[in-house]
Amino acid sequence: MSLKDYIFRKPVEFAIHCTEIEGVCHIVYPKGHFDAATSGDAEKTIIEIVEKANSLIFNLNELQYVSSAGLRVFLVVAKKMKVKNCPLHFCCLNQTVKQVFEISNFHTILEIHDSENDALDKIKLKTQKCSQ
Repeated sequence: MSLKDYIFRKPVEFAIHCTEIEGVCHIVYPKGHFDAATSGDAEKTIIEIVEKANSLIFNLNELQYVSSAGLRVFLVVAKKMKVKNCPLHFCCLNQTVKQVFEISNFHTILEIHDSENDALDKIKLKTQKCSQ
């Protein structure tokens, strides 16, 4: 990509969609680039979800890129979920995002799964153990 192409490229948008599975968890679907330009608004939206959630899954299937600013938001979320004693899982990382998680060692402090079903199963298993 030439410098001119880079300067005049269309910015990649960032969006967050959330689904609630009644009684089980909230699943957050970030899409696009999670970076310094998008992390402020995204953090506000995600914190609102965290406040309602008993458990949380981030499905990163459509996340194209995450910068240190995005990682900071994930860390804030992890701390808030830990204080609430609620499970937090990540799934469906593409190769680029997976590399960023590995370089930053986030893969050692966060629960990461290959699929959303794997993450859901882990949450359901924990919920069953807690209710027994």
